[in-house]
Amino acid sequence: MSKYTVAIDLGCSDIVVAVGTKDADGKLNVVDVALKPLNDGVVKGEISNIENVTKTLRTTLNETEQRLGINIDEAYASISGQHIQSATSSYFVYVGNDGEVREEDVRKLKDNMDNVQPPEESMVIMERIPQSYTIDNHEQTTSPIGRFGRQLGATFNFIVANKSSIDRNQKVFDRVGIRRKGLFAAPLASSLAVATEDEKELGVVVVDLGAGTTSVCIWSYNVLRHVAVIPMGMNVINKDIRSASIPDLHIEDLKVAHGYAVASAIPDNLINKTINIPGRTKHEVKQITFRDLSTIIEARVLDIIEYVIGEIKDAGMAEKVASGIVLTGGGSLLKGIDTLFEERTGYDVRLASADFNISDESKEFVSDPRLATATGVLLMAQNPELLAAQSQQKSTDNEGFSYTAKTNNPVEVQNPDFTDSEQEDSYEEDSFFEESSSNTKRKPRKEPKERKKRDKKKKNTNNEEGGESNLKRKISEIFNQLFGVIDDDDESFN
Repeated sequence: MSKYTVAIDLGCSDIVVAVGTKDADGKLNVVDVALKPLNDGVVKGEISNIENVTKTLRTTLNETEQRLGINIDEAYASISGQHIQSATSSYFVYVGNDGEVREEDVRKLKDNMDNVQPPEESMVIMERIPQSYTIDNHEQTTSPIGRFGRQLGATFNFIVANKSSIDRNQKVFDRVGIRRKGLFAAPLASSLAVATEDEKELGVVVVDLGAGTTSVCIWSYNVLRHVAVIPMGMNVINKDIRSASIPDLHIEDLKVAHGYAVASAIPDNLINKTINIPGRTKHEVKQITFRDLSTIIEARVLDIIEYVIGEIKDAGMAEKVASGIVLTGGGSLLKGIDTLFEERTGYDVRLASADFNISDESKEFVSDPRLATATGVLLMAQNPELLAAQSQQKSTDNEGFSYTAKTNNPVEVQNPDFTDSEQEDSYEEDSFFEESSSNTKRKPRKEPKERKKRDKKKKNTNNEEGGESNLKRKISEIFNQLFGVIDDDDESFN
């Protein structure tokens, strides 16, 4: 099966197996997609029942192999969950005596970054993506080579995941007997599948509305700026519908077939119409109007939108996403959800379709937004250059993320053109997961009141996730203790 690339997405409600090839024009040609419902296996992006996940995946793989007449022995995978975070850190090196920034200076900076380790052994850095470069701490650019100065600095975006979650994902692959050839963050994969080059350049927020989680991916100047996974997905709506005495068996079908995210999207001839739902007994019938069902749905979708708005603001990107919001994932199929997002956020909103770098024959094949992540995994596997412009080379084991041996001492940058004191200062780190803001001094971050309120609400409504709601702050504190904070001026890239 050397000509085939296989992607596996272990979602909260479905398992997706997608198979693709590369056509003569270098575009992705999707030849097979299987989507199998998953019950009680993945909760909020985390594998909770490995037996159920393994059984469903094995069945899906067997069916795919039979259709294509191939044997699948390796695949690329995605991983999601609230543990996936992104945050920034800054570094610098000194330039040679002539002051011209060369490729080796940029490489040296990236090599230093490659040796940075997360503050806790339970974490893994999946991606290290340069955001922008500075010359002598003031001139900012995305193309530093050929410019002049004494000091080359850069701010990097680190995408970090929980090692135990990655290990659980690996166990599933081990049990079905295939090699996990690469692993990618699901929010990044889906955003690469649905956001256009123009959108990523002008600034765009890709919101993946999953069953158990909602992921947010923000791009600007064709660089990934922020990633977050909110531990609230479209399944929370089901709990509220259940409170209207609707039997569990019919809730999902009711939501999908008759649900609207906002009452204004309901046709006039339906808004007061009654929907009949089978009750718990043969002769029992439950009733609810389209308007009342929409009211229940809208309340929860508004909660999700508030979290999304909060992530955009916390990332400092509220004024830098001219292309607005792209909605993908199964939740984007809910009627009127784009209207509600547009009304609440004030941004232009469109529903996603996977069409970037995909053959015309495949576009209809992967038009279902539930397939966005798997499609993105295929794209990333076949086109590593998609991130090459922003991130350095992956680790040599080709496992889809950088995971180098932990060192006890900071990397020492050898630069014979400068004195010992200058050489010691040529490699510095600010707080690893400290979010920068424009024209401010770097100092230990205080959580915004808005963020604290959201985290408190998140903890109250999701007790099982409460310990992770302040993960970024915890990581920042640990890293500050280890490395301290640089007190230099920092300007965000505009």
